[in-house]
Amino acid sequence: MLASNTPATLTPQLLQEMAGGAGETFSERDRYQRAVRNLAAGGLLNVEGRLIVPTRAAVLFHDLEEL
Repeated sequence: MLASNTPATLTPQLLQEMAGGAGETFSERDRYQRAVRNLAAGGLLNVEGRLIVPTRAAVLFHDLEEL
């Protein structure tokens, strides 16, 4: 059973907010884009069009980590 605070779907807008909003610098945007690419390459995120969703493995790890 998934916890109520299970990681959610991310959108480019949410990533922009995480990076500091519209005033973000190129290096801040690039840092988050690289993180998403690295997590996707590691099998923890799926990039589906403009949506970024955690894989089942990432969700299960998140749930187990809270125990």
